Amino acid sequence: MILTLSLLFVVIATISFFCLATYQQIHNRLNRIAVSESEQALQQSVDTISTSFHYIWESFTDSSFINSLGRILSGSMGNRSLTHANLLSLSNELSNQFYAYAYIQDVGLFIRDEETDYWCTTRVVSDDFRRDYENGLFSFDDMSYDSFTDMLLNSVDNRVVRQDFYVGYVRSQYGGYPYSGQMLYLVYPIQLSQSSLKAYAVMQINLDRIREELTSSQYCGDYFSLYAHDQLVYSTDYSQDLQESADTYYLQDFINELGLTCYISLDSNKIYEGIVPFSQLLSILFSILLVMGLVFVGFLFYYWVIPITRLSVSLPSTSGGKNAVERIHHHLSELSAENAEASDKLLHYQKNLALKKIYLGQVSFSAITPPLAEFVPLEEDNYRCICIGCLKEKDAHPFDLESMIEQIRNVSLTAIAYTVIDDIFTCLILQSDNQVYADSQAFFGSLNDLLDALNEENSSQFAIGISDVYNSAESITLAYQEARKSWQSAFFWQNAAVVFNTSLSQYSSSYFVSYVQLDSLYQAILTNHKDTALKIFDQLVADNFETNKTGRQRALYCQQFTSDILGVLVRISTQFDIYAVVESYMSINTQISLQRRIALLREAIIESCEFIPMHDYDQELINAILEYCNAHYADYQLSLSSLADQFHLSKSSISKYFKANSGVNFSTYIEKLRIQQAEKLIMEKKLSIREIAEEVGYQNITTFYNAFRKIEKCTPTEWRQQREILERY
Repeated sequence: MILTLSLLFVVIATISFFCLATYQQIHNRLNRIAVSESEQALQQSVDTISTSFHYIWESFTDSSFINSLGRILSGSMGNRSLTHANLLSLSNELSNQFYAYAYIQDVGLFIRDEETDYWCTTRVVSDDFRRDYENGLFSFDDMSYDSFTDMLLNSVDNRVVRQDFYVGYVRSQYGGYPYSGQMLYLVYPIQLSQSSLKAYAVMQINLDRIREELTSSQYCGDYFSLYAHDQLVYSTDYSQDLQESADTYYLQDFINELGLTCYISLDSNKIYEGIVPFSQLLSILFSILLVMGLVFVGFLFYYWVIPITRLSVSLPSTSGGKNAVERIHHHLSELSAENAEASDKLLHYQKNLALKKIYLGQVSFSAITPPLAEFVPLEEDNYRCICIGCLKEKDAHPFDLESMIEQIRNVSLTAIAYTVIDDIFTCLILQSDNQVYADSQAFFGSLNDLLDALNEENSSQFAIGISDVYNSAESITLAYQEARKSWQSAFFWQNAAVVFNTSLSQYSSSYFVSYVQLDSLYQAILTNHKDTALKIFDQLVADNFETNKTGRQRALYCQQFTSDILGVLVRISTQFDIYAVVESYMSINTQISLQRRIALLREAIIESCEFIPMHDYDQELINAILEYCNAHYADYQLSLSSLADQFHLSKSSISKYFKANSGVNFSTYIEKLRIQQAEKLIMEKKLSIREIAEEVGYQNITTFYNAFRKIEKCTPTEWRQQREILERY
């Protein structure tokens, strides 16, 4: 029975998955066909609309049309003698010009005398255009007077087809159908022979007709929208986002002659309506499969689980059962011994787990708080923390860091376990027993091998910070702080090396030289201010070598102090190629007196200041900074921070230095530089205003407009018109 049921289950499962694969293939094929046909239909519709509007634009430049307008308007505006007969003639001209185009709902002609600011249209002759407009005589209820005149006067007056139309739009604030009140206006300036007359043709586009043309495909859904320069102009559903999903797919195309991008949804129900019965069959098959699976489990439980349970209850009461139980106990005891041996091998991993809890803040040690229950310290244990991290903050953590540490650990550091502590790519390593000595050459050699492998494999700069050795679990947190401080020191100086930090726990007063103090010393030497550098050095000596410190403290502090000062000098020597000056001080004997060591460091600072080129440093640096700005002004990520990183200076230092040597602050200089480059591109007339803004480093066109108005006191379009007038005269 069970075998028959199993075979039937396998057969139905095979059929179901075969049907599912077939369904998926048909589904994908229908989707490709629908998308391909819809894209072809959309492209044909876009070509039709573009062709129609291309003829419209050409008709505006037709000499007979312009001459006809000129005859009607000749001498009429100046003496205000434009009659209703003239208006009727203008209306007839426009009707004759555009009656054949179904995409244009209405056309109006607006004429302005620039000398008298006197307006008229094909419907109204106006002495006070603002008054009549605001009284609703021109049927632009949703557009203010300022917006309407701005739409007309700011229309581009050149002859490049894709740029000589100003697209304005308004949305109805009243109720009604989804398309009611939805208007799109195209403005075209008409060049007349009369110098003081300006004519503007304003066309109201029939958006419903355009929508019908573009959604002619049988697979089109309900959603349709138009965008002008990434701004929504028209939509059948303003609440819907353009996010594709498994049920919705969008087509996109660009109407070149209108400067509009259309988005059309495809209806999945129309695409897949032919395979609905097939999907229903699949649902039935999987339902049968589920029921049979439940029945199969029930049979297994009835025929196997229940009998075995009964047997296990009755077995110990028989003689054979008792012998079997004894054998089982014997095997369990052997397994227990093996398990104890395995537990000993995993002891350092258990310790490492407890250690991780310490650094995650879940447990804290103090003098009266015992270690964790699962953390079993041994008398011969000693602990040393090691922090490993990448010196480049933006670099991702190498994926194989764990395997590389394991490879080194298995060779020579077999008693060390590790874990990832935090998000700066730092690993903690615990030395758990006396199998590896704290100061052995093998220990440091293995760490150097690990560092070389990391830097070679990942093409990055890694550093390793090491703490002192401790023999109590209560000191683990202190060891981590020491290792972390060592790594941070390497990070500050970009020193890809194994850095050792002396103990912080043995003395009540600790050595401390801040990175701010070291950076001040670095800047003083860099700018050849010898007196300032020596003053900072003397202050550091006074702060860290007071008379109340013990001899052991002085020795430890002097060793760290020497490393810090030499680190500053090495950093400077690499910039000016004067390493030979510093090299003689790199091997200062640790056995010499404190006073002699401080004197040698002081001599090294003086000698470095004397060898740094003095005469052209300031001018060379500011020239290099300005050259870098001129080469990278188009990078929108250019900032004081990136400039400081490029020239190895702090953000505040380079800001003050830039203003002191150039006369303006950094942001003002970059802003003027970008606007100057933008003006050159504007006069070339090859790019749109938005493209020019992106070309000179502005991500946001609003920011570009604000910067342009701030410097030139006008918009880019107004500036170009002014320049053209100046060039003309």
